[in-house]
Amino acid sequence: MKIPLLAALILLLAPVSARGADPAATPETGTPPEPAAGTPPISVIYTGNEGFLISVESRKILLDALYQEGVSGYVFPSKEQREKMESGQTPFDGVNLALATHYHADHFHPQAVGTFLEKNPTAVFISTDQARQALSTAFPGYEGVKDRVRGLTPAEGGVAQEKVEDLDIQIFNLHHGRRRAVENIGFLIRAGGRTIFHMGDTEATATDLSPFGLANKKIDLAFVPFWYLLTDGWQRAIRKQVAPERIVVMHLPAPDADDKYINSLGGWEKVAADIKTAFPNATIFREQMDSARF
Repeated sequence: MKIPLLAALILLLAPVSARGADPAATPETGTPPEPAAGTPPISVIYTGNEGFLISVESRKILLDALYQEGVSGYVFPSKEQREKMESGQTPFDGVNLALATHYHADHFHPQAVGTFLEKNPTAVFISTDQARQALSTAFPGYEGVKDRVRGLTPAEGGVAQEKVEDLDIQIFNLHHGRRRAVENIGFLIRAGGRTIFHMGDTEATATDLSPFGLANKKIDLAFVPFWYLLTDGWQRAIRKQVAPERIVVMHLPAPDADDKYINSLGGWEKVAADIKTAFPNATIFREQMDSARF
């Protein structure tokens, strides 16, 4: 995502670094409530930018996590973590499904996805038509993995359905800005009785989101780009059209970045306080491999 608005933001409501910690660790602030009795928790590990490992019971999903150096200014996985993700080493072992919302370099890389599929022979990859095409042309071993690659971009306002083992997935066309030709899709995933929503790099308004009826889908955890939490119009889109129980804020810049826009709002601490006031149910991960359970 290359928008001047997307600049350095390190928020106070972030959990303390849990590098190498148990994925069940909970953040220091905004500690999620325990799920209802008999309901499995959603465990989340932050891999960088909009990338996460999501686990519900034995199900594991990598979402926007398989890329390389990404885009300057944004968090990207270390070489060690990339190798672990691609080869299926703990905690990335047993991943059932890998998803990418779009083909930008801070969300997807053909070599990373292709290597992952080669080394995880039962996993499925789902993304946009553009990402599938990029994978087919840039990854030399595509013929050997193509049966587990699904590329689809629904028409605007439409919804596609996919099923991988017992994971039910709905796919939405959520535009990446009206003037951009890049395809961006959102994923609604049902796993173990929990409902998870990841928006990708969308700039969809409340009006754009309305046809999907997301507020009626009882979303337990929504992964939301941070710009939706800063101004009234974007905030209304989340409150009225998504209405999640909990929020993970994403697309955070690297910790050492320095952004004029955020500074113009009073700096990182003020922005953090404003977001926390507006969305007390929000959790923000500060560093790669931080983790939380919802």
